[in-house]
Amino acid sequence: MRPTAELKARLDAILTALRDATGAARVTFRVDLLERGIDCNDVAAEAIAPGVKSLRGQTAIDQRAAGSIRWLDANKRPLVQDDLSGRVEPAPPPELMSVIGVTAQMLGPVVRGDMLTGWISVHVEKGPRHWTDADVKALETAVENVQRELDGARGTRLAGKIALVTGGNTGIGRGVALAYAEEGADLAIAWIAREPDARSLVTEVERRGRKALAIRCDVTSEADVRALVRGVVDHFGRLDVLVNNAGIQKAQPITDMTLEDWDRMMAVHLRGAFLCSREAARVMIPQRSGRIILLSSQLAYIGRPNYTAYSAAKGGLLTFTRALAQELAPHGILVNGIAPGLIDTGFDPLPEETKRAHAASLPLKRLGMPEDLVGAFVFLASDEGRYFCGQTLHPNGGEIMP
Repeated sequence: MRPTAELKARLDAILTALRDATGAARVTFRVDLLERGIDCNDVAAEAIAPGVKSLRGQTAIDQRAAGSIRWLDANKRPLVQDDLSGRVEPAPPPELMSVIGVTAQMLGPVVRGDMLTGWISVHVEKGPRHWTDADVKALETAVENVQRELDGARGTRLAGKIALVTGGNTGIGRGVALAYAEEGADLAIAWIAREPDARSLVTEVERRGRKALAIRCDVTSEADVRALVRGVVDHFGRLDVLVNNAGIQKAQPITDMTLEDWDRMMAVHLRGAFLCSREAARVMIPQRSGRIILLSSQLAYIGRPNYTAYSAAKGGLLTFTRALAQELAPHGILVNGIAPGLIDTGFDPLPEETKRAHAASLPLKRLGMPEDLVGAFVFLASDEGRYFCGQTLHPNGGEIMP
């Protein structure tokens, strides 16, 4: 794997060439690169003229909510804006002009698969600027070079492996799938809802030069899970890594909880993990190798009001992990778990105010993102995790330290 510092240095060099070609005050690159721990809220690379303020570390401006970025997402081509004074459509973030002082800009979309994953911004700070065809061409060249650099920034820790991620089309599962693809694995993604996300993830994995397969599966259904694993083996010829990620959340007082609510929570987390692990073990035992990774939660240790069923289900997974690890280790199969803290995937039912308060209470003072977890999943699936058996890793920002 190319270190992040080296990748950023190479990206900086691309942007420096673009700034030199355009004479701009500043050129920045923002990108969601989960597998490298890089997020659009911060600048991944930058080139600035002498005396121009850097934007590195300025994460308060919500770039993705801006009209200009939504336009890039819809059109997937450069946006050229000669004059940002007065009313501008599509509108950039207001802070871009009022705080940073940008007066003209070009934006170049970085598209991986069919998704906008980042963009290059070219800023002018001294009045309007008529961007020439040569300027736009220089931006397009920089975008191509950045995409080539990102595609080349792959590791090999999972080269030749076949991985199955349940609930893999969104949230943590999606981040894990992309990280595995970046490390050389081919992917099978099990999904039950949000089919467009499953399709786009297949495209994203293939964009990274890996093979991908998406299969609809209800992990509580024995027939579905059998068909899932059989489909993976029929398609790829083997199965090396299973990530039991599929899960649900529902916050409710125990006095309002129905038997159906309780049974559904147990079925998705515990029955689902049992069925998927059993079918995977039937494939892995004859291979004499394999990795099974189960996603638990720190709530398995500390609980949370109105999350009794969820906490109980995740607690059950801890013991399931330990018992299964002992049973399968003699067959060359390593079973381990990951118990994260509150991760901001967009699917947690907690109000934003509650999330902000929780983040403020943590030693790291921020919520986790899916990209904060993927390294643990890669580690446990790779040869580096070969002496981990029945263990649970705890990426939680320091809330609990078991």
